[in-house]
Amino acid sequence: MATAWECLAFVFRTVGAHDQQQLGWVIAGTLLLLLAPLWINAFVYMTVARLVHYLLPAKKVWGIKATWLTRFFVGLDIVSFLVQAVGGSMLSNNDPDSYQTVRTGQQLYMAGIGVQLAFVVIFSAMTVGVFLAVRREGRLGPDLKRAKILIGILLAVLVLIMVR
Repeated sequence: MATAWECLAFVFRTVGAHDQQQLGWVIAGTLLLLLAPLWINAFVYMTVARLVHYLLPAKKVWGIKATWLTRFFVGLDIVSFLVQAVGGSMLSNNDPDSYQTVRTGQQLYMAGIGVQLAFVVIFSAMTVGVFLAVRREGRLGPDLKRAKILIGILLAVLVLIMVR
């Protein structure tokens, strides 16, 4: 979904470059570009939850069951998505008298990004906790190396999302 949204964002921007009087192309392209990384977050949340489910005997990390891990963080991501979507749509206002609306939209979007960043930082720490718990268990044997690599890649993805 993230790739499809990014691709559509660039399609809308390209179409909008040829028809610069239509604000709809700009709004659609901007929203899709700003919101696409939320799908990547959801993927990482679900993958780590599955790792917790399959690799840890207690099927929980930090006292949170694997089934609730995905629900909780995806739910928080949806809240962040909605805040960013509202702020992003307000940013696209083309009315010259709407400085305050654009400013409010910018503040809302930045608040949504801040909330998302906080969730990603907490989840990153939790993912490190999963890694340490998997390593401590030591029952994976040769699969431990693959689990370490996967968790390392997921952490790298989360860092890239934070940098964005």
